Amino acid sequence: MSLSIGLLNVVTLFFYRFWGRTRVRQYLWARSSLFGDRFAYTGTGKEMFIGFLIVFFLIILPIFAISAYVTFKWPNDMVVHAIFVYSLAAVTYFLFYMASYRALRYRLSRTNWRGIRGSQAGSSLAYALKAMGWLVLTGLSMGLTYPIMRVSLTGMKFNNAWFGDRRFSFDSAGRSAQLYGPFMRAWAGFLFKPLIIVIPVIFLIAFIFGLGKRNGQVVEPAVDPNIMGILVVIMWLLVALGWLRTYARYKAREAAIMAPWVGFGALRFRFNADHKTVFRLVFGNILLTFLTLGFARPIAQKRTAKFIADHLRIHGEPDLESLKQNPDKAPGMGEGLADAFDAGSI
Repeated sequence: MSLSIGLLNVVTLFFYRFWGRTRVRQYLWARSSLFGDRFAYTGTGKEMFIGFLIVFFLIILPIFAISAYVTFKWPNDMVVHAIFVYSLAAVTYFLFYMASYRALRYRLSRTNWRGIRGSQAGSSLAYALKAMGWLVLTGLSMGLTYPIMRVSLTGMKFNNAWFGDRRFSFDSAGRSAQLYGPFMRAWAGFLFKPLIIVIPVIFLIAFIFGLGKRNGQVVEPAVDPNIMGILVVIMWLLVALGWLRTYARYKAREAAIMAPWVGFGALRFRFNADHKTVFRLVFGNILLTFLTLGFARPIAQKRTAKFIADHLRIHGEPDLESLKQNPDKAPGMGEGLADAFDAGSI
C-alpha cells in the first residue's frame, strides 16, 4: 500500500494525497479495537480535497499574492521586508495551531466505534489565540513555561473532546509542577549537551589550522578543507542526535505523567513507554520518511499507531451500554488547514 500511494501521488502531482491519507486511516482504524470491537474511519478523500481547495483559495493564495506585492513594491526596503517576514511567521504559527485543532475535530467526527462517532467542541480560534499567547510567553521565559503551556493546551483539547454523548476529562489542577523535574533536565540538556560535542570539534579545527603552513598572512590547513567540512557536518548530526534523545526522554516522561489525568467516565489511562522506545520510534520514522523521499510515510504512520496501541493502557470498569450518539452535526468537509500545514502524525 505504501508504494502504490507514493506512486499515485507522483503520477497525480500529489493530488492523490487526500485519497491516500484516507486509505491509510481506513487501514489503521480497521486494525484497532477497544473491548473487542474495531474502529472505523468514515472520512473520504473528496471531503479532504474540498477542504484543502477552500483553504488554498481563501488563505494560501492571498498570502502568496501579498508576498509578491511586498517583494515588487518595496524590493530594497529591509524594514518592510522584516515586518512582513515576522508578520508572516506569526500568521503561520497561528494557522498551524488552528489547523491542529480543526484536524482533531474532523478525525474524531469520522471515527466510529459500535456505530457511535466522536466529536470535538470548542473554538479552534480560541485555541489558536491561547496557543499564540503561550508561545510568546514561552519565548520570553526562554522555554521555562513550556510545561504549563503543554498542560493548558492539552487540557483544552481533551476537555472539549467527546465520544458519543460523553465527554473526556483532563484533571490537571495543580499538577503542572510534576513536569518540571523531567523538563528542567531536558532544558539543560538542550542548552549544554551540544557544548560537549561542539567545543572539542572547534578546538580540533583550530589545532588543524595551527599545524598548517603560513603563506604570507594566509594559513593553509594541514588537512584538506573538505575533510574538515565533513567533520563539521558529523558534529551537527551528533548534536541533532543528542537533541533527539533529550526530546524523546522528556516526551516519554511527559506522556507517562499526563496520561492518568485523562478520563472518560470511569475509564483511566496509563502510558508505559520508556525514552529508549520513544527514541527508536521517532528516529526510525525520520529515517523511513527521508531516506525513501516520503514513500514509506504510511509505514511510519503504522509504526506510530502500533506504538500507541502497545503502550497505552486503559483501566476501570466501562459503562458503555448507556453510551449514545452525539446529536451535534459533524463537520461537512475535510481538514483543509491541517493538510496544508501537514499537522498531525496520521
